[in-house]
Amino acid sequence: MSAGGTRNQQEPKNLESHRARLRERFLKSGLEGFAEYKVVELLSTLAIPRSDVKTRAKKMIEKFGTLRNILDAPVDELREVPGIGEVAPVSLKIIRAAAALYLQQVGQFNRTLISFPTLEELRLAENLFGEVNT
Repeated sequence: MSAGGTRNQQEPKNLESHRARLRERFLKSGLEGFAEYKVVELLSTLAIPRSDVKTRAKKMIEKFGTLRNILDAPVDELREVPGIGEVAPVSLKIIRAAAALYLQQVGQFNRTLISFPTLEELRLAENLFGEVNT
């Protein structure tokens, strides 16, 4: 087997192990300690299978500045990022919409119980939508 063949067979394994490490790190500590591009990278693994997404994640941060700006960006602008494709921008919009629905439902639940959102929920809302008025 040629060295090139060996490398090509190992790349998917290394890629999958990197993705697995990202998922394990998330399961252990949530997004705590993740650089913002790592959060974008983790999200991108959901939409872009069998491909390195680190470079794409960094390009999105470079273009849009923050995770919030990425999630708020129009699909057409997201598609301008090299290598992002057609599906990933839609996936990011689905993630944003699901997060917004979750926060809306948490807010409704909290109002029902006459309780306050946790500090973690406030930080998540702030990261997704900007300053939160409580």
